[in-house]
Amino acid sequence: MAGVLVNRVPILLFDEPLANLDPAAGREAIELVDELQKENGSTVIIIEHRLEDAMHRNADRIVLMENGRIVSDTTPAELFLSDQLTGTGIREPLYITALKYAGVELEQDMHPERMQELILSEEKRRRCGHGLKDRRNCPEKKNRRRCLR
Repeated sequence: MAGVLVNRVPILLFDEPLANLDPAAGREAIELVDELQKENGSTVIIIEHRLEDAMHRNADRIVLMENGRIVSDTTPAELFLSDQLTGTGIREPLYITALKYAGVELEQDMHPERMQELILSEEKRRRCGHGLKDRRNCPEKKNRRRCLR
């Protein structure tokens, strides 16, 4: 790695840099990669299955591949709002799954690409999975606290 950095290469490619790292070490690794990119101005390509950890820092886009073919080349927000991850067998970030489970309708202006920047309006937090504006009015009385339709 030192030889690559000394020569100031224009592209840094990391193949599964988070493999065998716990979440805390994974965040540190991503922070290091982000610092290298900022210092050198290099293009960074990360090949990784652990999207949630890889998205600890900003990414311009995600290229999703399946069987050697590009399935999607889009922004993280657009990818997380689609069903393409689950359609290709890649687990979506757990916070996205949890929000969907809670009946939150995710939209691009909520910035779903990074949990730290996620914006939930009061209306979105209260929305019922049946489409009602307030889950306290949910027809499933026993599920009013967590209506998930």
